[in-house]
Amino acid sequence: MTTCMIEYKKDEIANLIGRPVRTIKHWTDIGVVAPEGMPARGKGYVRTYSRRNLIEFAMVDFMSLNLTISLDVIAAVIDHLRDSVDLTDPNFGKQFELYYCYEVKRVQGEGWNHFSLEVKSGRFDKSWIGEELDEWVNNNEISGFMMLKLGQIRNKAVEKHQLNLLDDIK
Repeated sequence: MTTCMIEYKKDEIANLIGRPVRTIKHWTDIGVVAPEGMPARGKGYVRTYSRRNLIEFAMVDFMSLNLTISLDVIAAVIDHLRDSVDLTDPNFGKQFELYYCYEVKRVQGEGWNHFSLEVKSGRFDKSWIGEELDEWVNNNEISGFMMLKLGQIRNKAVEKHQLNLLDDIK
């Protein structure tokens, strides 16, 4: 028996997170989630998605419905997560956390100002986070921001959709 990456089609993703197939296609088409399995390559090819993509879709669903965060902000969050953390790691949100802060209002057509802080267990210090936030806010002349605890969001999205974080064996 060999292990391999489980791949999902958009109808399977839609079924698992309780959203219409059109929504899954839309989120993929606008770049919120990028297929890790097989991207679209023209007529006759079926996009496939990885376990990580499934978790990303669950997070998009949770952030859009439960936290009413806009898709452009969610796309930036998911993009940042791709380079920052393994979403399938069961310790994410328990033994370490990733804080993502973003400016609530766009500044005259520019992109969103944002930054992130990774907090490993034993390193959580509110004064340290406060100093980092103060520096970011002051350096960017930000008047308001939102802070997201991405590990907690991942955990709540996984729980909401009853997803297994461990890779399956085929």
